[in-house]
Amino acid sequence: MAFHGPSYGLDAELAAKRAAGYDQGLENDLRNWIEAVSGQSIGPNFQEGLKSGVILCNTINKVRAGSVAKVNTRTMPFMMMENLQNFLAGCRKLGVPDSDLFAVVDLYENKNMNMVLQGLLSLARVAQKQPGYRGPQMGARLATSGAVTHHEVGRADAVLPKQTAGSYGGANQSGMVDTSRNIVRGPAALEAARYGSAPAPAAGGAKFCGECGNKLLDGARFCPECGSKVA
Repeated sequence: MAFHGPSYGLDAELAAKRAAGYDQGLENDLRNWIEAVSGQSIGPNFQEGLKSGVILCNTINKVRAGSVAKVNTRTMPFMMMENLQNFLAGCRKLGVPDSDLFAVVDLYENKNMNMVLQGLLSLARVAQKQPGYRGPQMGARLATSGAVTHHEVGRADAVLPKQTAGSYGGANQSGMVDTSRNIVRGPAALEAARYGSAPAPAAGGAKFCGECGNKLLDGARFCPECGSKVA
């Protein structure tokens, strides 16, 4: 990885804000999903394990065969960056919005791992819409209705929370993403409340977002409506 020296001024401030908003739980969920789909181990360092693009290219090829025609396995920098470019192009073809995708340097040079998480989460969701895909799932499937239904875990007709304005299932422009989605592998049943509706009030009473007033789910760390961190 290229070394650019310490950050100063505005760059340092932005880097600190990104680090503070980094969702380790989401990284763990994505690590499990990628390893389950690709059959490869990322290793102890998430960024270092993915920066070559090899595992990501193999993952997207499992989602849709031929998404990346050639995967460079040599560790020359330009080949690794080419892998990442081809992976991102494959994501676009699958329907991942440009607004959710990261830049090559975000991952290769560890510039903005929050955006990397957001892009990979979007891929995991879009993967579940692909014809013939029967691999591991990150939570439930994104459907055109945008509603969350009662569903059997692992079924292809499972449904994800709808996308909201300015966010993608709780991921906002700050890169902070909720971690309510888990890897789905088995046939166990999972019930999901309708997105935006409130669950039964907890013993201490229902909680509401201080920014937008949206009623919050039990244990929520971020508001699913506006993306604000729950106090």
